[in-house]
Amino acid sequence: MIVVCGLASYLNFKKFNKNSFPSLSFENLLKTEAPQNSEDSLFPEKEGEKEWLSPDGKLKLRYSQSWIEYDKILLEELKQNATSSLESEILLYAIRIKEEGKAFCFLTVEKINSKKNLEEIIGMLKKNSKEEFEIVDSQNEENSANLEFNTRIEEKTDFHSKMKMFFTEDKTYLITVSAPENDFEKFAEESSILSSAEFID
Repeated sequence: MIVVCGLASYLNFKKFNKNSFPSLSFENLLKTEAPQNSEDSLFPEKEGEKEWLSPDGKLKLRYSQSWIEYDKILLEELKQNATSSLESEILLYAIRIKEEGKAFCFLTVEKINSKKNLEEIIGMLKKNSKEEFEIVDSQNEENSANLEFNTRIEEKTDFHSKMKMFFTEDKTYLITVSAPENDFEKFAEESSILSSAEFID
């Protein structure tokens, strides 16, 4: 089950086994032999950015064309798993893959249909973290906040995450960039997604 803001995205990506989604099996991706020619890469780097707007028109952000968004079928599966325990709705879920599947990063945008604050979000993260949870940095503002943290899931899989939050009178929006700790520096430029996030009042 997804932990708030994609902490367990790794587990959910692995969960889609070959009986349900053979082309997206995590194990199959990692076992695929890397093409000899870089131009034939399974995960080519793409130039330019794309702009994403939430369905309610309240949240806007930009990210690289190299991100792969989950399609409607897989997104619906994630929503069913996450909503029941976290009272959140996943608006966007995408993966960024490098080194032919050996390094990956997740982008998750969620909406909670109630007003939360930084302390409450941290409490939710701690509650839903199966093992260790460590806050690296946090910055709290009047209507937004930033949080950087580490967590450990599925035995010894250490994740590093950065999160941007927007608080309104009746909703909370969460944008998270998350990757295995050993991979995070390879995606350091993706933190610009959080700075690009804009709430439209």
